[in-house]
Amino acid sequence: MNRKLLLLSFVAIVASVSVYAYRNRDIPFTSEGWKSDFSQRPRMVSDLVSNRMLDGVSRAHVERMLGAPSNGPDSIIAGRYVYWAGTDGVIDDMWLEVTFEEDRVADVRHVPD
Repeated sequence: MNRKLLLLSFVAIVASVSVYAYRNRDIPFTSEGWKSDFSQRPRMVSDLVSNRMLDGVSRAHVERMLGAPSNGPDSIIAGRYVYWAGTDGVIDDMWLEVTFEEDRVADVRHVPD
């Protein structure tokens, strides 16, 4: 009996981890998805940053791609555009920070709260 319970527990854990991994996998960045569905941002931010999609683009281009930061979770702090990019899965929020120099993207960082 203990052996069956152990096997059943193992199968349940593997299934749970598989479902979690599938639901939280990275997906390709899309401008429409980023702007319209905040729940997609945590899964898109890796693609956006690792493929350097914002490097050197204009402020206007960033606003077309990500939306203009305004009230709510996205904002402008000390000239940087700061976009909410999900949570770390525990307690901290994650942010996408876009820094400009002469109206062009100079730095993009995915940072915790």
